[in-house]
Amino acid sequence: MLEMKITIAAPDLAAAINNLAVALANGNTVPAEKPAKAEKQTEAKVAAQQAQAPVNPMQATGAPLSATPAQTVAPVANVPVAPAVVQQAAPAVAPVAQAPIAQAPVASAVPTGAPTYTLEMIARAGTALVDAGKMDALCGLLAKYGVEALTALDPAQYGNFANDLRALGAQI
Repeated sequence: MLEMKITIAAPDLAAAINNLAVALANGNTVPAEKPAKAEKQTEAKVAAQQAQAPVNPMQATGAPLSATPAQTVAPVANVPVAPAVVQQAAPAVAPVAQAPIAQAPVASAVPTGAPTYTLEMIARAGTALVDAGKMDALCGLLAKYGVEALTALDPAQYGNFANDLRALGAQI
């Protein structure tokens, strides 16, 4: 496991958090496009709150409450948070002897005919042979079937042609 420690130095962070808490507590919902008016309203609300409330929850932590105006903060969209999954240990249970269960034989699918090949499958295998340097062998195979290109090959011959490609080393 890799352990990482990150230290962030933000000397004005406590004051900014205090200002934000005051703004939120006062229901400050000033639009972002009027910052000068927002500063005046925030200053007035901070002064009024300090005069009215003998003990502020933010002051109880020992952090001084600043009278400087809070910066206007754009509203943040609610982001759904998945609840934490807590796994509980299963209670210990004494093993119980069970009779073996006989399973019914499962019928497996057995191919009843030859596999069918497509022109694309044969072309892909032929391309692999050309890449392996077996162009002459591939041309000889095409001549054996009397065609000059794969597109001229009769679809009924795809199975036999695929077997010959496999004999040349193609994986099809």
